[in-house]
Amino acid sequence: MKRKLNGVVWLLVVVFLMVSINLSFAGGQQEAEGEVYSAGIEAAFPPWAYAEKGEYKGIVVDAVRAIEELEGFNVEYKDLPWPSLIPALEQGKIDMVVTGLSVTCERAEILDYTIPFFALKDVVLVAEGSGTSMAEATGDGARIGVQAGSTQHDWVEANIVDKKNNVKLSTYEDFLMAVNDVDSGRLDAVVVDRLSALQYIEKGSPIEMVGELDNARSVAMAVGKGDPNGILGKLNRGFVTIYENGTWEEILKSYLPAGLEIDPIPTQMRDCIDTYQDPVPGLD
Repeated sequence: MKRKLNGVVWLLVVVFLMVSINLSFAGGQQEAEGEVYSAGIEAAFPPWAYAEKGEYKGIVVDAVRAIEELEGFNVEYKDLPWPSLIPALEQGKIDMVVTGLSVTCERAEILDYTIPFFALKDVVLVAEGSGTSMAEATGDGARIGVQAGSTQHDWVEANIVDKKNNVKLSTYEDFLMAVNDVDSGRLDAVVVDRLSALQYIEKGSPIEMVGELDNARSVAMAVGKGDPNGILGKLNRGFVTIYENGTWEEILKSYLPAGLEIDPIPTQMRDCIDTYQDPVPGLD
């Protein structure tokens, strides 16, 4: 009996040691791999972020991958509809929003922006060959499509819908759906950022640009208000580094038309954004 008991004890000791070693290995491996952050992405927003054959691609996705290597962290993506990205960030369901966000004073009240990495303008798209002018596409009686929860929605509502007669504004989960409705004749126009418009045209969508809106703005990523996970400095430092070492230019050239001017990082930083005040997180 005593020998059997000793055998059981030794077996338990061996099991305990194996479990301890495995836990130590797993912990060490996790530490070596760095922190893992959840990132909300709208994977229907080329060239910024999109999915192709099950893989996430796009300007911001490639930039984040480069920053992950520099700063030693990892990102797990959650594909969410655009209108739910900011609420998910505000509620702590995700740690960051990777799809490029327009920088606004209103949004800065509930989230914190990284330094801006691009400047954008919005354009008006109409059906190719329709003969629709800019005045007709945005004038009295126009049927205009925008993405729900977007800065385009807010701008069109304040500057076109509220100032023209009988303008019908339709909202969509993503811009591609709105572009399809322009092609089918259910809309007269859709308002989208210029880079996305160029992507749609390049990929064969039967649309064309008829004008540009006077609403230039900066684009950035975002984290939760107060940066609860301490990510902001890593992202800011990473963006500046990939700009200075040429990686950012390589990324842009792989997605954008040749000859497009590349803005420095950071681009213009608005006074109303808390995280753009000195000291800027992650930057000396």
